[in-house]
Amino acid sequence: MMRVVAQVKKESDWDWANPAIQDIFKNKAESQLYKIFTNVMVGTVTSIVKRFKIGTLIEVGTGPGKVTASLCEEMSKNNIKIPVIISDRAPGIMNIRDQLQQSFPTLTFKAFIWDIREIPPDELVAHITAPVLLFERFCLPMQAMMLST
Repeated sequence: MMRVVAQVKKESDWDWANPAIQDIFKNKAESQLYKIFTNVMVGTVTSIVKRFKIGTLIEVGTGPGKVTASLCEEMSKNNIKIPVIISDRAPGIMNIRDQLQQSFPTLTFKAFIWDIREIPPDELVAHITAPVLLFERFCLPMQAMMLST
């Protein structure tokens, strides 16, 4: 594990596609800190969608979909039926969408390959109903976890 951490330094370009970063993330994703931040993110988004009319919920950088699944559990529990768009740079996002759709059949999912540093694809924009709540799964706790390694 230390060999992988040594390959990623604070001066390195941050790239979620970097295998070293993916290995660190997979290892740390089960930590208590990650679970706390997941609960905070899910609680925040759920609170917003309960209080305001949201036409589309967009998650940027869905990754393996753990935060998304937690959010969908809360949405299902609270009978919230907002269309969900998930996105990521990695083509695996389509598999995540299929898994989420199977786990949460009452919710509607669309998935798009999208690097947030680029303009969103027209096909994604065509599926948006305003008002939109867009959120990004958190990078800050991941960076904090890496520093504690």
